[in-house]
Amino acid sequence: MEYLQREPSGVLAGVVRSLWLVRGQAQQSLERIFPMPFVHLIVNLSGPYRATDPLSGVTAEPLTAVFCSGLQRHFTLSENPSALFNLGAVLEPDAVGRLGLDPAEITGRVVNVESVLPDVAGFRQTTLAAADLDPAAGPGSGDDLLDALHAALVLSLRDDAPDLVVRRAVAVISADPSRSVASVAEECNLSHKSLIGRFRRATGVTPKFYATVVRFHRLIDELPLGDDVPWAELAAATGYYDQSHVIRTFKTFTGFTPQDYYRIARTHGRESTRFVPVG
Repeated sequence: MEYLQREPSGVLAGVVRSLWLVRGQAQQSLERIFPMPFVHLIVNLSGPYRATDPLSGVTAEPLTAVFCSGLQRHFTLSENPSALFNLGAVLEPDAVGRLGLDPAEITGRVVNVESVLPDVAGFRQTTLAAADLDPAAGPGSGDDLLDALHAALVLSLRDDAPDLVVRRAVAVISADPSRSVASVAEECNLSHKSLIGRFRRATGVTPKFYATVVRFHRLIDELPLGDDVPWAELAAATGYYDQSHVIRTFKTFTGFTPQDYYRIARTHGRESTRFVPVG
């Protein structure tokens, strides 16, 4: 499996956290993908994906070209093609509007967005055409493809200025997700109500929910894959009230109990902690 990742430069800094490429055979046909503290934009150069909301049972339209996974409220089931060839961008949660994406439209959903991002869709078409023209050479090196995606995203940027107060709030919560919304609002010189409204408009979720996602990722990042997990100590160290709080969060975000999740992570390794194979 080929995997490349790099940080953006220039005007994309503050909009995109990283660019990535993955190419190779899928290890699993079906995965549970957990809520992330960022938004994913994917340029699909392989077969279609299908994403299902496990609570409603609704399966999104086939994800074929350029699609976006917004901030999610619970895990998503992803049906993968057998061969993977994707490029993508990890987007700051409060900066999706800079690319013309509406937080209210993408939150809790995985949606096709090529009509919103014609330059990115054009990059995909050019890449596929190059592969068809010279199958032996393929579409190009991974580094060249990431360069081209970077250029397409620069062309896609809108002039809309980000809400710097929300940007500050995202940074504060990311540094310490156990802080109360009131204390974050005070640091940002806003009322509690104003912060919630501005944060929701920019990201699609409330500051409290975003902090819950960040805290959950701290927990799974620090989860030891040894023979024993000190759940009570780990819960306290990552800002949870007690083990019952951890259990509720795990069931909402993963569909597993903490112990079931731990057994799966031990079996499949650290790389499965966010994309858990289920078939």
